[in-house]
Amino acid sequence: MLGSNAPLVDYDDEAEFQTLLQGVIGAYTRVLNREVDRQVESRGRVHSAFAWSPVEEMAIGVAQFPDLLAAGLLVVLRLTKQRGLRFAVALNDAVVPAVTTACRTYCNVMNDRLNCQCHRATTGRYPAILDEVLVGFVKAYMKRALVHALGEVRDPHSFVHALHRRCFGFMLGSPGRIWNPRVYIPRHRIAEYVLAFASMTHARLGKGSAGQLLDADTLRMIVGAIDFH
Repeated sequence: MLGSNAPLVDYDDEAEFQTLLQGVIGAYTRVLNREVDRQVESRGRVHSAFAWSPVEEMAIGVAQFPDLLAAGLLVVLRLTKQRGLRFAVALNDAVVPAVTTACRTYCNVMNDRLNCQCHRATTGRYPAILDEVLVGFVKAYMKRALVHALGEVRDPHSFVHALHRRCFGFMLGSPGRIWNPRVYIPRHRIAEYVLAFASMTHARLGKGSAGQLLDADTLRMIVGAIDFH
């Protein structure tokens, strides 16, 4: 299953999780831009008459980004605080083909639309798909594919959901209401929260304790609203 390898990470709260996620998206995007620029910079350099150069591979829609397997993994591990290597590898293995396919598909579509052909450097002609503006679109589509591959917390089929589900429990903020926001609790802190909640109901605290003002049904409702699974 997707989330079977998700590590238990001691996030301080959900805000930290979201901050790390946005940081990973930004860092991975910079890696993608660097890889695209590196291939575009090979323009005009023909290494062999029998092999495509990186820029030509991109132009004809067969771009490859093998360096992402290592560079991307290092970025993804920031999201898990360097934990869960198997999960991080699986996540990166999903991102790499997604962004590669986005690049290839865009280049193929643009070649069809512009009726371009890929010429060797000796002709001095390259497809219009490799101009600065369209390379910018390539990067944008690759970033979109990256975000889609990572997924969202609300998407039960995504890697981000699997990690979030593993690391956070939740309780319903307003039971019984149509709009019912969730209060997320880091799983590594649930035990101490429950212990603190139980302690406030102890008779030794006296009648002045807030816990003594809650009847059994109210306590049962509060505890039942917490998702421990």
